[in-house]
Amino acid sequence: MTIYLALTDGAEAMPAATRFACRLSKRMDVGLHGYTVMPDPAGALLMTGAGTGLYMAAGASVISSVEEAQKNARAAQENSFREICAAEGLAATAVSYSHVTGTPEQEIGRMALLGDALIFPHDCARSHGAYGSAFEHTLMSRRQPVLVVGEDEDPDLSTTLIAWDGSPEAGRAVRLFEKVICASDRVVIAQNTDKIDPQDMDGPEDPALVKAWLEARNVPTTMRTFSGDVADGLLRVCAEEKAGLMVAGAFGHSRMEEFIFGGVSRSLLRSDGGPALALCH
Repeated sequence: MTIYLALTDGAEAMPAATRFACRLSKRMDVGLHGYTVMPDPAGALLMTGAGTGLYMAAGASVISSVEEAQKNARAAQENSFREICAAEGLAATAVSYSHVTGTPEQEIGRMALLGDALIFPHDCARSHGAYGSAFEHTLMSRRQPVLVVGEDEDPDLSTTLIAWDGSPEAGRAVRLFEKVICASDRVVIAQNTDKIDPQDMDGPEDPALVKAWLEARNVPTTMRTFSGDVADGLLRVCAEEKAGLMVAGAFGHSRMEEFIFGGVSRSLLRSDGGPALALCH
């Protein structure tokens, strides 16, 4: 199988995301595929109002300029991708690259539909541009699991934290990221006890369910509880346990509620210096 990495133009976290992808690829013993998505240069013709001979000439000039700019951008992204892979000791046979013509929103999720993981640099979770739309569309509309990687230049994937509240989103995240989770040396299950009714602790909220699931897969497991703000508490436990990756269900409330009130998912995505996030809606 394969880990897919979306190579996004201008993302400050792209080098860190690539290093993370390399290390995850080695831990999971799967290939790493980086890819770019750019629009058809002919689309530039439409923006010139092409229809007469004069406009057609202007459109052709625009197309030629766009083609050249895209070619240069693709070359720079591929070169950086392959250089980091080589520096991380990833075998050349495990690394591949391709370019897709289309829009990021339409193509990124489709490309990685059957992959082991789809990785976005952290910038995409904060952007309102094409890649920000692609991230939100893949996670929310397509309901594909995604990994959002921050700016840690030396990511440590030995410890993974699972944020567990017994919700369907949390359950989907654990199941769909099973291979990623099991590639860790140890897993910490974290739960905010303020948000759990004591009478429900024998139900799906019980972290012992996750512990048993992990132990059946021979993954050493620790359970942690915390109180107070959920996002702050999760980030604090990650720091204390030196967890480089957090697995969580995303956007448990309606999208309108998340937009108005913020929400745990949005707080985690906006945090600086936090772990990589494995999210599933």
